[in-house]
This record gives sequence, structure tokens and C-alpha cells, in this order.
Amino acid sequence: MPTITFRKEIGDDCKVNHYMSGLKVSPGEYYNILECGGLGRLKKFCLLSHRRVEEIINLTGEEIYEAIKELTGAKIYEEKKEESIVVLEKTGGLISE
Repeated sequence: MPTITFRKEIGDDCKVNHYMSGLKVSPGEYYNILECGGLGRLKKFCLLSHRRVEEIINLTGEEIYEAIKELTGAKIYEEKKEESIVVLEKTGGLISE
């Protein structure tokens, strides 16, 4: 599988330069490719720093479980479900699990 590297640099003139696999690209191209890969600004995904990777390696079982729930979107589902239950209870709706 081919590898694409992404890099943002802040130059001496405080201008941000965007690179993909060593080639300078426009910010629009840079963010479009990230968006296509599921890493866009509106997504709940992000790139991890080396420090964060070390933290993840040292997680306990319960912390790993919570991290997986967050990464898969299950945590958001549970939060939205709880919010919906509250709304249904306020409006007198019946809920069956």
C-alpha cells in the first residue's frame, strides 16, 4: 500500500506551507485529501503525537475500552441516546429497550 506523508510548516515569515509526500500543495488540496481519508476538520478523528501514542500504550483495560468506544463512535451514540431518552421522558413518550 502506498504511503502519503503530510506536513505543515510555519516559515520564518509566519506563512504556513502545506506538503504532501514532499510536494508543496495549496491548503485546499491539503485539507481535501485529509477529508477524503476521514481526517477532516469536522470529523472526530485526529493524528496522534508520539507522546499520545505512549499514553495509549500504557492504558489500563477499562481505559482501552473507553478509548475504543470513543474511536468507533459508540460513546457519541450512547450520549445521543441518553439525550433522546431525556427528551422522550419530558414529552411523555414510552421507551422499550
